[in-house]
Amino acid sequence: MNVFTELTNWYQNQCDGDWEHKYGVSIETLDNPGWIVKIVSTLFSTLLVTTLPSLAGTIIQSSLATDYAINETPLSADQSATDTNSFFLAGAFGSNGQNGVYIFSLPQLESDAQITGASLALTYLGSGTNDTSNARVDLWGIGFQTTTEPILEYLEGDFDPLTDNFKIQNNIANPGTQPGQIVTDSLGNQQLSTYLQSFYDANLAYDGQSFVFFRINPDQDVTTSGFTQGYRFATSENMFDNPTLTISSVPEPTTLIFLFVGAISVVVFHRLRTTASA
Repeated sequence: MNVFTELTNWYQNQCDGDWEHKYGVSIETLDNPGWIVKIVSTLFSTLLVTTLPSLAGTIIQSSLATDYAINETPLSADQSATDTNSFFLAGAFGSNGQNGVYIFSLPQLESDAQITGASLALTYLGSGTNDTSNARVDLWGIGFQTTTEPILEYLEGDFDPLTDNFKIQNNIANPGTQPGQIVTDSLGNQQLSTYLQSFYDANLAYDGQSFVFFRINPDQDVTTSGFTQGYRFATSENMFDNPTLTISSVPEPTTLIFLFVGAISVVVFHRLRTTASA
């Protein structure tokens, strides 16, 4: 019989229709951060109060050198655009717009881990030589792959007809955005966490070697009349402004319970036996 089963049986033996409404076992979070485990048997008998440190882990990934621009006409991947450490959202000659795509390796998390937070940091280098006032920049998740083969899904618009694509943040940059680092906001972080968790939920035995693709694109056609237009962003080749993906996770709640129970089992059952023999 394992520790969790023994504790469950002990709890059930105490239940009499009244006891369980006043006493029992609780596992709560602390703000330092960490966890507190409490087992209360009677009004005057607290069998255990113990705290455990947070089991959260944070991983920071830099984007890969395989990031690329998507040319609108003809539809193609353009990695030469990133060789100059940046790409433009819109591109040159009006008829050939561009999107930018960042690729990150997906880390291997602990078994059954739940993502508790995520953020994406990009560096905005400023606009091109022409006005960007008629468009804003949106951030999308456009897929997971086991290779870095470019995903060619171009968009100049607020809505993507490809339903598998997931908008992470609306208007991550706009005409009033100043050059510098841009980080997903609180809603963007939630959307990003949800998007990444969907991968881990679908790949419970994931052991590494997969990649996530993020696209930045204007939400409408950018005003163009020259050689360089629109929004300019740093790519992975820009060593000082490399895009970064941050993921925080904790073990799944059931796993936490087993970890907690295992950690306190010796103390708990020593006290339970002492109480029973008294």
